[in-house]
Amino acid sequence: MMINPLLRCLNSLNLLQSQLLTTIVCANSPPSIIGVYTPIFVGMLLDVFLYGIVVAQIYTYYRISKSDKLWIKLFVLYLLVAETINSISDIGLIFEPFLLKSDDPNSTLNTPWTLRFDGISTTIISTPVQIFMAWRIHIIMGTVIPAAGILLLSLSSLAGSIWLQFAIQKTPQLAKLDDIHGAPSLWLISSAVADVVISCCLVYGLTKRRSRFSFMKAQIDRIIRVTVQTGSLTTLATLADNIVFLSVSNTTM
Repeated sequence: MMINPLLRCLNSLNLLQSQLLTTIVCANSPPSIIGVYTPIFVGMLLDVFLYGIVVAQIYTYYRISKSDKLWIKLFVLYLLVAETINSISDIGLIFEPFLLKSDDPNSTLNTPWTLRFDGISTTIISTPVQIFMAWRIHIIMGTVIPAAGILLLSLSSLAGSIWLQFAIQKTPQLAKLDDIHGAPSLWLISSAVADVVISCCLVYGLTKRRSRFSFMKAQIDRIIRVTVQTGSLTTLATLADNIVFLSVSNTTM
C-alpha cells in the first residue's frame, strides 16, 4: 500500500515543523512575534500543502484498491482523520497569537495552547504506521525479532510525546522550553531509529524475495526504490530535527 510511505514522510515533516519555534535569546524581555512564529508559519504552509497531497493519494487509493480488506481501508480512513487533526493543531499555532491574541503585546511569552497536543497529534499517526510496517516486516522476513524492536521504538516515541505534553503543560513559558530535553529526545530519537530499522528491514526482506520470485523483479525493484527514497527522507528530516534540538542551546528550536 503506497499510501504508508507518503504518510511517514508527512509525519516526519510535521516533526520538523513542530520543533521550529525559533530563537529566544533573552528570557527577560518578550521575543518578537515575527522571530518566534515565522518558522512555524512556513512549516504550517508546508504541512497544509502536503496534507492536500495526502488527501489526493487517499482518494486514489480508495478508487483503485476496492479489493483490499475492510480493516486496511478503515486504517487509511483513521490516518486521514489523524492527519486532519494534526493539521488543525498546526494551524492553531498561528491562529492563537495572530488572531485570538493579536492585541496582547505579551502573546509570545507562553506557548500556544495547541502546542501541548502537537507531539501527540503527530505520534497518533507515526505510531500506528510504524506498527503496521512492523507487521508487514514480520510477514516479509518471517521473524518476530525486527517487528518487536520496531514496536518497542514506536511505543517509546508515543510515550515521549505524551511526556512532552505534560512537560509543556507544567512549563508553558517559551523562554523555559530550552530546559525540556528528555521528552522530545525520547520522542524524536525513537521515531528516527524506528524509521531506519523499518527501511533497512524492508530493503533486506524485499531483496531476498526478489531473488525468489524473478517474475516480480520489476515490481519489487520499484517497491525497494520507493522504500529507500521515503525512508531516507523521513530519517534525514527527523535526524536534522534531533541535531538542531540537542545542539542549539538558548533557543526553542
